[in-house]
Amino acid sequence: FRATGGRAGQAGLFALRRASPARPAGARHISTLVLSGAETDVCVLATALAAVDLGFRVILAIDAVCSSSDQTHDALVQFYRSRLAIQVELASAEEIVGSWRR
Repeated sequence: FRATGGRAGQAGLFALRRASPARPAGARHISTLVLSGAETDVCVLATALAAVDLGFRVILAIDAVCSSSDQTHDALVQFYRSRLAIQVELASAEEIVGSWRR
């Protein structure tokens, strides 16, 4: 996968750019994406949904996301918990890092 942006005029709402219909270039051996970032209700959501569509296991570092609006951030956290619980796992950054040490 490649992050969008980088050059003027190429910014996007999600961090994955499709290089092929199945998987982004270079991601053939990657099965899980851990997401964090700003705008829980825009960029993070778009990236999570794109990653799910591409077949990745998605883990959202719930304490490593934020938004300019507390109200929509809280609504999206609830949305992840209630509607996307099968597609997107929620964990704290500490839990994620701790699982790598095992």
